Amino acid sequence: MLKGLKVYDFSPEIAINHLDFADHFVLKTCQRTLIFGYKQWQQNCSYAPKAQYEDELGYTFILETICGLQSRLCGENEITGQFKEQYQLYLSQPYSNKLIVSTLEKIFKDAKTIRTQFLKNIGMQSYAGMTRLLLNQNQAESPIVITGSGALASDLVKALKKHYSLEIIARNTEKASRFELPLRNWNELDQLIQCPFIVNTIGTDSILFDEKFFQAWKKLHGAKCLFIDLGSPSVLKTSFMREDQVYQLSDLFALAESLDQVKELKIKEARNACRELADKRLANYSFNLPYGWDDVQLFA
Repeated sequence: MLKGLKVYDFSPEIAINHLDFADHFVLKTCQRTLIFGYKQWQQNCSYAPKAQYEDELGYTFILETICGLQSRLCGENEITGQFKEQYQLYLSQPYSNKLIVSTLEKIFKDAKTIRTQFLKNIGMQSYAGMTRLLLNQNQAESPIVITGSGALASDLVKALKKHYSLEIIARNTEKASRFELPLRNWNELDQLIQCPFIVNTIGTDSILFDEKFFQAWKKLHGAKCLFIDLGSPSVLKTSFMREDQVYQLSDLFALAESLDQVKELKIKEARNACRELADKRLANYSFNLPYGWDDVQLFA
């Protein structure tokens, strides 16, 4: 099954419509654009991939990515939700490739094994976990306002709803309504000045919170406030920093690095297990057939 697998790791800013391609699976995150399939990637674009992998090395890289082992927050689990969300979208397309689907199903199965055996108790190393840690450290009080309605917002809701009352503000109100939480009016985004505790999950090239916003917000709340920006690209344009209770992704990465020594051994074991599982998948490949026996059953 792994023979011929080609994986391309691009920077996140590459412009590509992930619904345009039948022969490749495309996942865009705040840290990378991952493209893989069993055919050569031949799209014309101004970006070259940061790295390319084939066969079992490609499978290993995808598996490490979905396990959070290729993330700046090593071991984070939000990437799993992003993979699954994109997988469901891919399945809904009329062109979905059965071999890619089969590969993804095996990756999900192997990722569950890795997370269960090695990454289950590695602490707060996720965006949602780090957010909760910062909220606790800053003695945040309800309500916490979350901007956005995507996979990251969903992870935050799951992590925080038992500890805080939450409110959502998002452009896509239909998608946000699935949280069953109070919804704020997107057209009144500037009214968030009144909210002392805000977590942003929106990433876009547009600026949503500028210097004027933060000056008014900080003047109103003083030290009893916290703004955490998890979006990439950042929607903030401000001189305010972590000393002013404004945290951006780079601040979370720095905080995570200070906690990394606690989990280094488990991360190393997880990476070794990813390689072993990829080798096992490769060994299942039959030299008489283009796919492994379990893949043949899929097409029967």
